[in-house]
Amino acid sequence: SSTHPKSRLMLKRILLLIIITVTSIISNAQHGIDSLQNLLKRQVDPVAKLHLMLEIGDKYQQHNVDSAFSWYSRIIPKETSTSQELDEWMEVANNPTKYYVAVALARTGLILIQRGEVEMAQLNVDAAFSLALSIDQPQLALYASDNLAVGLARAKQFEQASNYFEKSLGVYRTINDTRGVVFCLGNLGVINANIGNLY
Repeated sequence: SSTHPKSRLMLKRILLLIIITVTSIISNAQHGIDSLQNLLKRQVDPVAKLHLMLEIGDKYQQHNVDSAFSWYSRIIPKETSTSQELDEWMEVANNPTKYYVAVALARTGLILIQRGEVEMAQLNVDAAFSLALSIDQPQLALYASDNLAVGLARAKQFEQASNYFEKSLGVYRTINDTRGVVFCLGNLGVINANIGNLY
């Protein structure tokens, strides 16, 4: 029975150490965010500003998804909310800007699917996919469509997930990525089994 108080004391020490470690990680992350925000205030180059906003969003993604979403949303121009507006914006925007906007659209799309906001998630990912392909960034397009497809499959939205795996499959075939083709075909097989489309 004399070891029981000792083990409780040891447990308290371990819990205290965990709390200190977590607090330190969050504090360091916040310090990194503060530094990036200070850089952003001093930055004049518009593309460099987009890069910093994306980095801030990525830092927040580790511990505060709502703040991450807010920062990613700041990158997305208001005039890209419809496909016609997006097309008009794409005609005048430069490729680095398109890249950062595509990444932000993809990241917000993935947060939206986690929140269960399927329709908005699809709109953002579709825009990211088109933008990425328009600037010859197939890996970015695949990042958007693959992750949304997986999110939709997890949410048991099998037909919609199938559509995104099909989109990805087309890109993987275009860039001759055998692993990607196998990844999509395997997932499409699982989805077809789930919805009863066995060939």
